[in-house]
Amino acid sequence: MFWSTLLSFFGLTSCAFENHLEKCSDPPHPQQSILFIGNSFTYYGNMPLVFSKLAKERHPNRDIRVYSQAGPGLQLAQHANDKNATETLMNSDKWNVVVLQDQSEMALHPQTLKTMASSCRWFDQRIQKFHGKTALLMTWCDLNRPQDQLPISKAYRDIARDLDAIVIPAGELFLEVTKNDPSIAIYDVDQHHPSHYGSFLVACLTEDILLHTKTELAEIVSKRLHHEGRKDLIEQKLQEYADDFAIRELSQPR
Repeated sequence: MFWSTLLSFFGLTSCAFENHLEKCSDPPHPQQSILFIGNSFTYYGNMPLVFSKLAKERHPNRDIRVYSQAGPGLQLAQHANDKNATETLMNSDKWNVVVLQDQSEMALHPQTLKTMASSCRWFDQRIQKFHGKTALLMTWCDLNRPQDQLPISKAYRDIARDLDAIVIPAGELFLEVTKNDPSIAIYDVDQHHPSHYGSFLVACLTEDILLHTKTELAEIVSKRLHHEGRKDLIEQKLQEYADDFAIRELSQPR
């Protein structure tokens, strides 16, 4: 009743959107299971699939199950009100990590920020029931509105602190790469969605944060062994940006 009332308030209904399940990696006996829940910021460029491939490259002996539940423009509140999403969350064995990504402007307005925080709490309570860990995929500002990243970052970090959740600070990394290397087009032509390279960057950072310790990343960076054989030099550079940024993120006190 709570979510139905909330969605009605914002003029949203469960039948007004498409919500698709994508099985990016589905080994029979996974050692780790990760679920992504979000919208186009998650599924553009097949980001969860790229994440699963990166994980396989760096952890060839670890079987990782990766699913993605997403649809265009979806808010977490809509996912919470959707039977398909809740069944994926609660009835697909146990998830070690569930990555939540809310609609990109939710963090910018007081009323929608409250909805975002409530949605994250709703999911976190259910994730804790199967002893999983919540991760928040921080969204990024539009290319022409860098001033929006500060409130977006604060919102995600505040909620993560309240829930003791993991933060994947993709928005802050987008801002850094755009500032330091504007020749790499990590935004799509709409200056809002990620380009192919932007989605790759998000996948790299997510893999770094979820599957490595700071010590492991420092060793990778010192050797750069994972770049051997990577043909795309831009992807190689973005991987380096993500690794270096993740080390700094993992060095921060929780």
